[in-house]
Amino acid sequence: MAAGYINPTISPVYGDALEDVFHAVIMGLTGIGATLIRPRWQPEPPNQPAFTDDWCAFGITSTDPDVFPFQRHDPNASGGLGATSIERDERLEVLHSFYGPNGQANCARYRDGIALSQNRYDLTQAGIKLVQVGKERNLPTLLKERWVKRVDVLLIFSRRTSRTYGIPSLNGGSIGLDNEHYITPIEISNP
Repeated sequence: MAAGYINPTISPVYGDALEDVFHAVIMGLTGIGATLIRPRWQPEPPNQPAFTDDWCAFGITSTDPDVFPFQRHDPNASGGLGATSIERDERLEVLHSFYGPNGQANCARYRDGIALSQNRYDLTQAGIKLVQVGKERNLPTLLKERWVKRVDVLLIFSRRTSRTYGIPSLNGGSIGLDNEHYITPIEISNP
């Protein structure tokens, strides 16, 4: 094995790919059009929808990984060379803001719809589980000098992530233990 840093060969999805999973679920449960469900904090924000439009902005506001990951070595991975996976659980807080004249109804529809396991199928396929649905908060927003209805709800999800590193297995070798009085040779072989 060469010295230096080891980068993963397989990694979990983050960023746009992860947001795409949530986007599809919001669209499916609320019936809001695809272009009116928007990730927060876009580099080039789209134009503001009309005041009569119902729309949603969502974003992962925090990711809380567990402290100690689980490490698993598979000596048969990578064609018998071996690989080590690092697994950990993450809690994702996703803030949803529903705007427009039906913002509260869309929020409630989403909240109740996501309670059904069938409606969480895409999340489950992505390894994401629903943990908690928070309170709905009415927070009207001033946009273009007009008040727009807005309802926020925070949902908490969990998922298990795994990163795989190509770390070869130790197939054999010899070492010696020195206890200051004598050296004991030890042979290591892989059956």
